[in-house]
Amino acid sequence: MDKARDILKRAGLKETKGRLLVLRLLIERKRILSIEDIQYGLKSNSPDKVTLYRMMEQFEGAEIIRKVDFKEGFQRYEYQGDHDHDHHHHIVCSGCERIEHVEDQAIENALRKITKHSKSFMGEIDHSLEFFGVCNSCKK
Repeated sequence: MDKARDILKRAGLKETKGRLLVLRLLIERKRILSIEDIQYGLKSNSPDKVTLYRMMEQFEGAEIIRKVDFKEGFQRYEYQGDHDHDHHHHIVCSGCERIEHVEDQAIENALRKITKHSKSFMGEIDHSLEFFGVCNSCKK
């Protein structure tokens, strides 16, 4: 069976042409994509922006993707399947926009400790932690 079809089925989402095209693109590109990146990647087959945003909300709700905010004024989306739903962070080059995954248990332990010692918050809290810098290639 097609991987995208299987994912939609397990998520309980109706299989539509648009969902299949978008999900396949997210799986194949193996990188974080904006709505504009998705539209460009699908060219004339792309659903309109409103439909894409709605689709991303559905995919996020089904834990197929994760929304990533690099404080650029728009969201990016990352397929979660390759990370087994493990939470991770990113380091982003402010020159060329290269993105690298950061998976560090010490960061996660620190965040759990913060939550544990909070007087006002209990249980798991959502968070976003991204690092920004200049990659070695851009420094040259």
